[in-house]
Amino acid sequence: MASIRLRKPGVWEIRVFTGRDDAGRPTQVSKTVRGTKRDAQRMAATLESRPPSNAGGRTVADVLAAWREVNDPVWAETSRRDYASRIARVLDDPIASMNVARLGVADVERWHARLRQAGVGEARSAGVTRHCGQRWRRRFAGVGLGSMSRVSRGCANRNARPVKR
Repeated sequence: MASIRLRKPGVWEIRVFTGRDDAGRPTQVSKTVRGTKRDAQRMAATLESRPPSNAGGRTVADVLAAWREVNDPVWAETSRRDYASRIARVLDDPIASMNVARLGVADVERWHARLRQAGVGEARSAGVTRHCGQRWRRRFAGVGLGSMSRVSRGCANRNARPVKR
């Protein structure tokens, strides 16, 4: 059953009981609707018909474990190994213990910053750069510098705007 209350003219608050948590306490979802009472009633009906979300008590580690459990049987052996490595890297970070329902963009950005600070991904970037350099040397061996500026680059971003010289 949903409860609807007028917060101020044109603003309605809807609360819907969603079940009980692991400790037995009642849980609810709250939404604010701007519009008429009928708009609020429609939103309440939508919230009541939606199955309750259990993301509130799950951590990033729990979600990754469930995801891996579901997909493990269908992955190839190399995919299984690669994902296990990536998941282990996430589980070693403080982000693994964060509640999924409270996870925000800033948390993910801080996690990325910690990865960059630890040097994760740097080796791959260096390898890609080295590979592009080798392709350039093979492709343009003996070509003068003047004609090189007119040739499209093999490793450059194909969607980038041309550089004006």
